[in-house]
Amino acid sequence: MLSLTFTLGRETFSIWRMPPGQLIDWGKLSEASWYSVTRTASEMSIVAPATMDLGHGDRQEGWSCLNIEGPLAFGLVGIIAGVAGTLAAAKISIFAVSTYDTDYFFVKENDIDSAVGALEAAGHVVKR
Repeated sequence: MLSLTFTLGRETFSIWRMPPGQLIDWGKLSEASWYSVTRTASEMSIVAPATMDLGHGDRQEGWSCLNIEGPLAFGLVGIIAGVAGTLAAAKISIFAVSTYDTDYFFVKENDIDSAVGALEAAGHVVKR
């Protein structure tokens, strides 16, 4: 697999699950340094800094973010699979978010040192 460079973010994030029709306070969300909103027919998932209170919904707290330095070409194959496989082999659960330029891997805070170690052992670089 291609050697990748990751950056470990300093912020802690929460991952929210809300009904698909839930109203969002876009003004509040726009103050965040990073966020992601995905809506499907059955749910809305929001990843936002842990300091934000977005209201009602299921909230999973305590996630750290490792992002691949990009941009990544669309023609690259197996990037998410390779990273997920490396972390799965280390028994580390992830929540992944992709953007046009790159991929973000959210790992529970208590697993971040193990995740960094697994990625580095696989030949990747992690900037802290």
